[in-house]
Amino acid sequence: MSTAPLDLSSFLLSGSGSSADISAARTSTTMLETIQGASTVTVAVRDEHRRLVNSSIATGKTQIVLGGESWQLCKVGKKDNGLTLTFEEEAVARLRTHDKPFKVSAGVMTRVEFCRRLIAEEGWIAVVAAPYTVVSAVELARGSLDQSNLATTANDKPENTWDCINRVMGEIGWRVLSRGRTIYLAPDDWLLKHTSGYTIVECTNGVDYINVDYDIGKPAATASFTCRCGFADLNIGDAVTMTGLGVASTKPWLVSQIQRSADSFQATVNLMAPQPTLKEPTSRTGNAGKAGYDLSLLAKGDTGTPTTGSLEKFVQAALAQRGKPYDWGAAGPGAFDCSGLVLWAASLIGVTLPHNSGDQYELLKSQGKSMTVAQAIRTRGALLFEGEGGSQHVVISLGNGKTIEAMGTNYGIVMGKTAGRHWTVAAHL
Repeated sequence: MSTAPLDLSSFLLSGSGSSADISAARTSTTMLETIQGASTVTVAVRDEHRRLVNSSIATGKTQIVLGGESWQLCKVGKKDNGLTLTFEEEAVARLRTHDKPFKVSAGVMTRVEFCRRLIAEEGWIAVVAAPYTVVSAVELARGSLDQSNLATTANDKPENTWDCINRVMGEIGWRVLSRGRTIYLAPDDWLLKHTSGYTIVECTNGVDYINVDYDIGKPAATASFTCRCGFADLNIGDAVTMTGLGVASTKPWLVSQIQRSADSFQATVNLMAPQPTLKEPTSRTGNAGKAGYDLSLLAKGDTGTPTTGSLEKFVQAALAQRGKPYDWGAAGPGAFDCSGLVLWAASLIGVTLPHNSGDQYELLKSQGKSMTVAQAIRTRGALLFEGEGGSQHVVISLGNGKTIEAMGTNYGIVMGKTAGRHWTVAAHL
């Protein structure tokens, strides 16, 4: 996969013992390759007579081959006389099928070895990993560390391999990058040295205007540009250096997304600033949460005024966990402790945090993202901490005097109040 044009001379869906060439019915095709999550292909087709939506093609394990790789159907949407079919990389789709609980005790193996073992359940997927020799001092598990919380409600699903390896490697700031039949496990600094490198110049050699968003108040600096398809063999995870753009030219960037349409000769490339590697956790301490049951801590009703962008996704992800139990040291999917909820929700927007509230504050402070408590109470998505250096508890501010938080074993994941609490420090993502 690269910025090469998409070849749709034959567009064949196959699966469930049948196949269909939908070239004539196709109205658009878009491929989105990403460094954060699974890459996808989205196909819009006409289906006036409901033949496709009622066929086994739209309900079974259907695949396509595009860009030289296999993609598996993961979502079907119908609107009026059309269907939208979304496919994800076959390797990711297969890793999602493995969700049997699996644990490795502390002090037994490294995180890379643990992930290799899980990925090996699909014997055809290769693994390329940066060197890593530090044996994990904490227990590693696919699923909750407390197996009783693997599926606490009818809507919960056991953690699968794809989600697990992203969580396990994310705790030390490493990427899990899928490229076709290969999974890469590596920190950003390794990717910068061991993937292809390109230097681009605005409005030169097929590159259009380069747009840069260099804001210390955001999780990571970003940039984007459009280019002619095939201008370079550029892939997600590759290093890119820009020239003639001031502060954006001082360090290399990583390709975070490539989007191409079959109906255009242009590709859109998104870049992001490399993120730091985190220390290996020495214990899975989480945070003890609140003891007792004080009704004055709880809030109901208004969840605040929604905003837009990745920070709102962070807030909504946390809000969606209301009602789940508190489990000391847990970071989902069935239960959370206070820092585990923040870690989990932040990972959905590409922000990697350690699993301890004090460590979370120290990391954000080192990145220049601390703020006053008063500001955080008014800021939706900001983090409020209790204890010296934020060591006792962390919550997510809703910006209206309320919070979403994993409060403690007697409360679970609830909305709380900011008033009357002993906040010591605050920060933002």
